[in-house]
Amino acid sequence: GTMENGDIVNLNLLPDKSGKTAFKPGIWKGVSDYGYIRFFSFDPDGMHCTEYDICYDIQNEITYQIENGQLTCDNSRAAVYFTEDTAILTWGFGTIETFEYVSDTAKEDFSFYSYEKLAKLAENYYEQSMCALASFDLYTAEELGDDMIKICGIPCQLTGAEGTYSDIVEPGMTDIYYIVNRFTAAGTDWNGNEVDLNAPADGTAMSLQSGIWISYYNDGNTEGYCWFGEDGHSGIYIDPVTGEKTDFTYHLNDRSGLVDINGEKKMLTYMEMEDGSIWYQYEEDGCLKTKYLIYKEPCAQKDFKVYLVSELEEMAKKDYETRTNKENVCASGYIDMDGLASINLFDPETHETYDIYSIDPLNGLGTDRHSNAVNLPQTGNNKLLYLLLICSAVGMIGAGMFIVSHSGVIRRNQCVNECR
Repeated sequence: GTMENGDIVNLNLLPDKSGKTAFKPGIWKGVSDYGYIRFFSFDPDGMHCTEYDICYDIQNEITYQIENGQLTCDNSRAAVYFTEDTAILTWGFGTIETFEYVSDTAKEDFSFYSYEKLAKLAENYYEQSMCALASFDLYTAEELGDDMIKICGIPCQLTGAEGTYSDIVEPGMTDIYYIVNRFTAAGTDWNGNEVDLNAPADGTAMSLQSGIWISYYNDGNTEGYCWFGEDGHSGIYIDPVTGEKTDFTYHLNDRSGLVDINGEKKMLTYMEMEDGSIWYQYEEDGCLKTKYLIYKEPCAQKDFKVYLVSELEEMAKKDYETRTNKENVCASGYIDMDGLASINLFDPETHETYDIYSIDPLNGLGTDRHSNAVNLPQTGNNKLLYLLLICSAVGMIGAGMFIVSHSGVIRRNQCVNECR
């Protein structure tokens, strides 16, 4: 209650006989009668302390005063009763808070994991160890005593217009949780396995063979080209139409996987087919997308290059004009179901097809429709070589004429000397 002079009293507590009149410098833990927890670092001056919020990484600097068993701070007042290493605060608004001395740790050295931080660590740990996504909410945190905290999450599942693919989640597993210490973030998972949220285990169980893979849509049409690194996690995708190049990382376990593209993470499920291709499915714009990967050839990252369809069109046009001496040839191409660029060369007026080149976008090599070899990157070089040969021939002719002429002069000089 409250006395006439405004002092707060708690008649359930005996008057303090410990002789303690101030908080011992160091870390104190406060627990309210409804279970709310706070940590404080009290300064030696007996006037200042720092409050640490357990939900968020927030600190509040507080100035307080204790006089005649009354604590005042920020327009609030409480009766304070000290024992050896505890203090009981009865606040004017009715809440009773029990403080216990924890340690003499300096303020700059004191730290713990807030609920917000533990939720983020839990999400990252699950992601790394399970190669999947889960949502952990700080508001699910539950105090279990002895600074052990239960933080719960829900595994993400692939959903879309085609239905739900739930095999990523173990049967019957509707929620997951970690029980960890607030100071170490170590403890156990929902199966009782030991965990350290600061040191997630790599759950990767499978990696794709390094080199170039062709990505196909479910209908068999080519989407683009992927390069996968020897580290089993890195990759590059190139769109053969737009030329867009995308770096990504991936992690696969025995049933599902996770791809990170510029910070955007996508879950997928995959299956290795009998022919060595990879069937995979992921969600995009609310729909499940199905695609295939087929291995093509080994390749170092520095050598991974894809000629765009537009580049191949121009190269094929020049090649055909060089071969046939035709002018004003038009070219139109697309990537066929074999991953090759099909380039149609035709008359712009009659649209008569002159030839069709089938070219590998990875190296510019292929054939015409008569199975004759075509080397598009060499086309420009052949023209240059031709010019060099002409220049060389002209140079040799000029040099020969100079030698012949110079030889005649020498002979004439010899004749003049003999006559003398």
